[in-house]
Amino acid sequence: MVLSTFTLVFAAEWGDKSFLATIALAAASSPYGVVAGAIAGHGVATLLAVLGGSWLGDYVDEKVVGYAGGSLFLLFAAATLAQTF
Repeated sequence: MVLSTFTLVFAAEWGDKSFLATIALAAASSPYGVVAGAIAGHGVATLLAVLGGSWLGDYVDEKVVGYAGGSLFLLFAAATLAQTF
């Protein structure tokens, strides 16, 4: 479970805007401070996601969450596509 979670999060974050912002911060200031801040920030965000997902799993069927997530993804994709024209 730990390895699969690590791999999923690592792959999702690689090349993300926050990843690039962290590179810029490390280049401009103390790398150790940036590491500490990045770990703390990502840890809190992940904790909130896990707690929210755990709570949601108690009240909402997994299929509903999947359909809602997929629908939101398609909605955001359509909105992004509309902005390009």
